[in-house]
Amino acid sequence: MNKIIWVVKSNKIENYLFQSIINICEQFPNEIFEIFIDSNLKDSNIDYFKIFKRVDVHFKSFKDDPFSLKNLSQLNFPGLKIIDKTVDLSVSEWVIFENELNSDYSDYTKLSQKGLIIFNHDSNEIKPSILNKNKKLTVDFKIKRSGKNVWKNISNMSFIPEKGLLNSLEKKYWLLNLSLAKFLKNENDFTEIFRGKSVKISKFKIGTYYFNLISSILQRKISKKEYNWKIGFKQNGGKTIMLKQPQGTFWADPFLVKENDELYLFIEELNLNKIGEIACLKLDQNFEIVEKRTVLSDQSHFSFPNVFYKNGNYYMLPENSEKDNLTLYKATSFPFEWTFERNLMENIKLLDAVWIFHNNLYWLFANKINDHEFDNNDNLYLYYSDDLLNGEWKFHAQNPIITDSGKARNAGQIFVKNGKMFRPSQNCSETYGANLVMNEILELTTTNYSETISEEIFPPKPFVGLHTFNSVEGIEVYDFLKEE
Repeated sequence: MNKIIWVVKSNKIENYLFQSIINICEQFPNEIFEIFIDSNLKDSNIDYFKIFKRVDVHFKSFKDDPFSLKNLSQLNFPGLKIIDKTVDLSVSEWVIFENELNSDYSDYTKLSQKGLIIFNHDSNEIKPSILNKNKKLTVDFKIKRSGKNVWKNISNMSFIPEKGLLNSLEKKYWLLNLSLAKFLKNENDFTEIFRGKSVKISKFKIGTYYFNLISSILQRKISKKEYNWKIGFKQNGGKTIMLKQPQGTFWADPFLVKENDELYLFIEELNLNKIGEIACLKLDQNFEIVEKRTVLSDQSHFSFPNVFYKNGNYYMLPENSEKDNLTLYKATSFPFEWTFERNLMENIKLLDAVWIFHNNLYWLFANKINDHEFDNNDNLYLYYSDDLLNGEWKFHAQNPIITDSGKARNAGQIFVKNGKMFRPSQNCSETYGANLVMNEILELTTTNYSETISEEIFPPKPFVGLHTFNSVEGIEVYDFLKEE
């Protein structure tokens, strides 16, 4: 039996749906899928908020337009068939519609074993949610299960809006792709939602919102402020001691290692071309710099030098997503000499990867940049393997496990305190690296993941950001954003 029948209006479909089909075909490589063109589908009538495009483009998070048109002929998967006649369609688990039909669904009900799904194109919630600062928006579908006569709205994902109505709409449609894949892997991990009446938003309120956005654009253009990350330490809960780094330097993502009673600090350092390099600083007991060397650099950007000790050697798992691989380095002469060891994962852009060993498996957490994105602070992915250095990494069933820019992006190594696991993350909901968020991991299995916020840590004045935390033997290290 087939997995899905996709029902679309024409051989040209919008990019978000095109990418959704690709994503599903890749995640279910052994399944059969059919696409059927039914001109009886309604037009989506999406409010694209195009009037605001010239402003929204200054806050854009996505490289690609989810509403640009793609031709079905560009799809090429062994298990994917484009069907011309209704009689040639096979019985499938699900029938998924691009939009509602102008007629009843009886013909398709006979072809579906589990039910019917329709993408929800209602964009009315976006204006009130953003303008009334309700924070989160839902990603939802309409579903009618087999044997039931009622359509329900269900959701397994919510997100913090972007700046701008069009940007938030684009985010919702790109997340539809991820949400549908999660549904097909775990149909019970969804909540029914109830939509109230549409709330009218005055033109004055919209005008005020965009006036403030335009003001922030102009302020950015005329501002000559420069912000840099600075390193600070706390020892046994004492006062913060700032590292004496040169004026105007950008030192971030600190990771501490103590070896033979010597303290080493690994950081991201921006060079004169604003490209990240990994540097190592040898420190004395008063956190004074004894020696500093660059240990990893090339023409690509390095950051987040996750250094750890395993099997008698030191390894580093830095962020270097420009190369489309998750790359492991090994110290040939610790701490200053490193060499490429192997790619843990290939053809994937992962950010700020951290790992922990739990219940006889290695668990790796990272943000992932998809092809349509510039960056990603919203979606945290989880992978697991029985071998950290040489194993095959499996994709967690609930991926992405977090869809919340307020806590998705990692901010340091996972640590255990009083028998509990904590994942440091950063709050990027308003701005990148605003403050730290400590998340207690409640459940970590191959089928389920859950965590809860246990604490938020905010930067002291005069600092305006805080986005990394690591510790070793009672010494804590942070990075703080400062205007210079």
